[in-house]
Amino acid sequence: MRKVIIALITLLIIGVLGYFLIPVQPQRKKHTHSEALNAVPKHAAYILRCHNPVKKWFQFSSSAIGTSLKKGASFHNIQSFFALLDSAKNEQFAEFFKEKVFLSGILTGGDQLNHLISFEDKKFNNDQIKSYLEKVFKGKPKSDKVYELIKIYRFLVNGTELCYAKSGNVVLFSTSSILIEEAIRELKAEHHLAEGAEFKKLLKTADIDLDANLFVNYTQLGRSLSLYGGDNISFKNRLKNYGGWAEVDLNKKDKSLMLNGFSFITDSTFGYLNTFKGEAGQALNVTSVLPENTGAMTYISFTDFKSYKAKFDQYLGQNQTLYKHQKNISNINKKHSFGVEADFYSWIGDEMAVFTVNGDEASFVKNSALIIKTLDIEKAKEGLQQMHKSTGDSSEVIYQNFKLRNLGLINFFQLALGNQFKWVNRSNYVIIEDYVVFANDEASLKHIVNYYLRGKTLVKSIQFNKFYEQFSVQSNVFYYLNFRLSDNVFNHVLNEEGLASFNINKDSLHCLQAFGLQVNSNKNLFYTNAFINYNSVEESQNISLIEVKLDTSFLAKPWIVKNHYTKEREIIIQDEDNNLYLINNVGKILWKKSLAEKVIGQIAQVDRYKNNKLQYAFTTTNKIHQIDRNGNDVDGYPVKLKAPVTKGLAVLDYDNNRNYRLLITQGNRLHNFGVDGKQVKGWAFKPTSGAIAVTPQLLQIKKKDFIILSDTKGNVRALNRKGEDRIKMNTMLPPNTQNHYLWKNNALSNSGVLSTDSNGTIHFVKLSDDLETFSLKAFEKGFKLSYQDFNGDGVLDFVAIDDRTINVFKTNKKVLSTIDEIEFTPAYGVQSFSLGEKKSINIILDKAEGKVFGYNETGVLMTGFPIDGNSAALVDDIDGNGIYELIIGDKLGSVYIYSIGK
Repeated sequence: MRKVIIALITLLIIGVLGYFLIPVQPQRKKHTHSEALNAVPKHAAYILRCHNPVKKWFQFSSSAIGTSLKKGASFHNIQSFFALLDSAKNEQFAEFFKEKVFLSGILTGGDQLNHLISFEDKKFNNDQIKSYLEKVFKGKPKSDKVYELIKIYRFLVNGTELCYAKSGNVVLFSTSSILIEEAIRELKAEHHLAEGAEFKKLLKTADIDLDANLFVNYTQLGRSLSLYGGDNISFKNRLKNYGGWAEVDLNKKDKSLMLNGFSFITDSTFGYLNTFKGEAGQALNVTSVLPENTGAMTYISFTDFKSYKAKFDQYLGQNQTLYKHQKNISNINKKHSFGVEADFYSWIGDEMAVFTVNGDEASFVKNSALIIKTLDIEKAKEGLQQMHKSTGDSSEVIYQNFKLRNLGLINFFQLALGNQFKWVNRSNYVIIEDYVVFANDEASLKHIVNYYLRGKTLVKSIQFNKFYEQFSVQSNVFYYLNFRLSDNVFNHVLNEEGLASFNINKDSLHCLQAFGLQVNSNKNLFYTNAFINYNSVEESQNISLIEVKLDTSFLAKPWIVKNHYTKEREIIIQDEDNNLYLINNVGKILWKKSLAEKVIGQIAQVDRYKNNKLQYAFTTTNKIHQIDRNGNDVDGYPVKLKAPVTKGLAVLDYDNNRNYRLLITQGNRLHNFGVDGKQVKGWAFKPTSGAIAVTPQLLQIKKKDFIILSDTKGNVRALNRKGEDRIKMNTMLPPNTQNHYLWKNNALSNSGVLSTDSNGTIHFVKLSDDLETFSLKAFEKGFKLSYQDFNGDGVLDFVAIDDRTINVFKTNKKVLSTIDEIEFTPAYGVQSFSLGEKKSINIILDKAEGKVFGYNETGVLMTGFPIDGNSAALVDDIDGNGIYELIIGDKLGSVYIYSIGK
């Protein structure tokens, strides 16, 4: 039972974490509070008030957000508990759980978070309720005791203790009998939490007609969250100085959850929010620079930095840390010949934000950055230059016409601006528009520049703009968390227990789009708003998940390979300088290997030593290569060839016993090598009259092997294992036809080679020595024809690009789809990829404009396209989660991995 209630609180804390946020006018209603609220201890961390919680829960669980979370263990436990209550039908007790229920979280014993449920009931006596609970929990209490003349019963529910008592008209449940005793003392005390001046004001503003109300005690909430925080963050210290209590109303919709209310901060409260009193919030203009794959952001703004800094110093003084802060500034000024006030503070404008972009789980600090709006960009440059002179760091990198520089300072921003900026502990920077962006890593600056140049910023993100519409335009404080892009954040801030819980529920959290928290100042009121919404497949399409920076751009389609240790799928890419990269499914470059030539054809994997460890086998123009998992050449490789390779490597394993044969095409010759790199003896292939036009393929029918190939003179050949002609073919393709394609079937009569002539006629030489000829339609001169599974049904289609129109035909010559009025010639033709379940994506590239278009199986442009890109594409489920990714490169040398949904 304890885990059940903790799970409920865990879901709610998503909407509480930043207590502070958006400006929404409170609705004032006169009402007296329930006596059940008097049972809540004054040091509670949070209180949830809900009317008829069983009904509200089932409404939530059937919503889009609730449905997306159903896979989580926590959700299942809560659902089971409420189903248990609902199943114990009792007309007499039909109204028992329909009162105003208060669920509060309280720290007990220093490091235990327990929960108290309290509500009024004047209808039933203690024995009647006990009898009802015995029916609900299917058993009698395990024990009971008397405290202050009140009997406390202890039930055991699914192995977890649940205590019950009734004091006067107040029914009490808790995961701790000690907490029940404390609640009984609170009920009998002279003064209660709800009678305090501050809490009384919050009660008057709560809208009791909404789904629920949530009251948050910042000091105690920080202590509670510290149970899950790791060494990198102290929730206790971060939240304890924000203020006293806050209240937000919960308003649930099918695909979203809204929380709004306010915090009341008196002049005597030593809260951080007082720093923003009288400061005008700004319009979140930093989004013109922040990348669209920003995972988390903490944003603050003010009328001007000078007035904000004066109040911030007052806040530090009230909390007895001002002297330390001023000492830090003095030490910096003494150590360096620049002045923090004159050369740094003087040019800060009205916006600052710490943010992190998406990356792997260990990359939070590396991908963290600080953006500062300048009051005067020229003054900022002068101040930065003075700081450079002092530190002596004049290094400069020109990247895409932007200057990347480094002040050479460590931990400067934490000392100068406060602990909330400690994540950015290095001083690499770039100037973009009127902003200075500081980062821990130069690669992060390049990432930000790349996204800025490609127009992939938050301000241009349809998803982000729709999300931000729920908030006020101006913000004093705004926290933003994109669930799909913030795994590195959770990994950094949670302790081992908290991270384990996060990983269990990661898939469920990824079904949510984002969580935002906003706060705005208005005299002593700090209006707050929080919003969380569901992320449908359509809404999540084409979110850039990963960016990988290569030395130069790439053109050839990437290759997917398997990690023989983890069984995960990985990517091999070759850039234009012939460097080969192995990249894992979270975008980390595992190694880079320099080659002298381009890879020709496919990269295959072989188990050379038959020990379940795989090597990569491929050819370049003049060599056969075989490299191991770490990018090192395997013994005997590379093998230098006497003549250039003209078609890709064919790797054959006739009997699936790992006795591989490597077939190398050189013009009209075909050579056979063993996996050890030595030529196979007894290979009797006779050269073809024309150059071999396709990479040979193996066809196995009725335990017989047929190695199929064709040449430019029109010869079609079917070889045995020795390279001899197994079938004597008399029928030929017309000479000099194009687009040779090996059509494999489970019968010789339907297997063979396809090609097209300049008129668009398709010729099909079957291995039964027959020729079939047919025309799809009359094409213009210069048409292109390819063979693709356009609609994802597992059968090849004929895809013709003719006069900037794409026509797709089934094998029965019927038109499957047409894409008209393309204003460019697709650089790589049509690239078709199956998405499973008879779905597909068909990629075409406008290379001149650097735009990639994705069409579905019916030829309709998919949501989120076009996107930027400049290379051949690959679509695959690289991380095995059922969601497909599009891998594309740009002319700046970056590889982007986009999610395109299921």
